[in-house]
Amino acid sequence: MFGKSLSIVYWLGNSLVLNITNKCSQGFLIDKGREIIKELKALSVNKISVGLNAQDKETHNQVCKSAFNNAFESILEFIEKAKVAFDIEVTAVAIPEIDASRIEDVTRKMGAKFRVREYMPCYW
Repeated sequence: MFGKSLSIVYWLGNSLVLNITNKCSQGFLIDKGREIIKELKALSVNKISVGLNAQDKETHNQVCKSAFNNAFESILEFIEKAKVAFDIEVTAVAIPEIDASRIEDVTRKMGAKFRVREYMPCYW
């Protein structure tokens, strides 16, 4: 999964601002042992947006329904490691199940920017 994302980044070129979604920030779980951050840096990526749509593990498991039980922790690990090399923005979708202020607290303590995204329901 993550390999395809890197292939697209390589194809698009060096001036890219990359938006890494929640699933790709779980790359440490998907591609164990792969040097994802080094690979992104080598592709001249300079900004990463990471979706963190829960304030804790329990809420994350309920809302995001990840295939990985430790996905929440993996996303936090990705943010911690990536913030050293990239401009990181953490976002959360404004849904009733989350506490955006608590997510913002977690994000700020990690030294990353935070933004709440509007929930846009499907119309089909």
